[in-house]
Amino acid sequence: SMLVMVGSLGLTAIWVGRMVWREARYTVAPLEPVICALVMARKLHGGKVTSDYRARLTRAACLYTTGEGKLILLGGYTSPGPLSEAGAGALHLQGLGVDPARIVIEDRSRHTLENLQQARGLLSEIHCQHPALITNRYHLARCRMMAEGLDLDCQLYPAEPVFHHGIITYLKIVKETFFLHWYLTGRQWSRVSSNQRIQKKIT
Repeated sequence: SMLVMVGSLGLTAIWVGRMVWREARYTVAPLEPVICALVMARKLHGGKVTSDYRARLTRAACLYTTGEGKLILLGGYTSPGPLSEAGAGALHLQGLGVDPARIVIEDRSRHTLENLQQARGLLSEIHCQHPALITNRYHLARCRMMAEGLDLDCQLYPAEPVFHHGIITYLKIVKETFFLHWYLTGRQWSRVSSNQRIQKKIT
């Protein structure tokens, strides 16, 4: 990925960064009813949900004040403590008044790609073909590209109502640019080289 960035004189990084920024800046939540939703994981801090994860969970809770939808919480054990990311998220949602019967926990995945790979099987079990995908705005582009690579047809739901300018936001966009560039480089290389090992990891 770094060689591609250098070889392109940074043009590929600029292209990916623009994609991440536009997705973060302009995505608007769809108006269609939600049957089920995927809540993307976020690493815990001291065993508790962070502000970014809290925003995702709050958005999810707002979608389920009425109705009979399912919330699939993704995320395993990525930090010390008794709770998985999904387990901590479930407790937070229950504190916001979400019925535990509506919550489905997936606690084996450790990062975004694994989140979506594990979600694919759960969506098949509950017969949901077009899930909402809830995450922070800076994370939307990577989730969308990875979901498409796994043939998941998701509706993007940004956790934040609007895009907030600021140094922290743009630093997160830069970080996401690196991660998405890495993913896209690996995906393209696996196709060109017919590398079955990499293809198996990302599809």
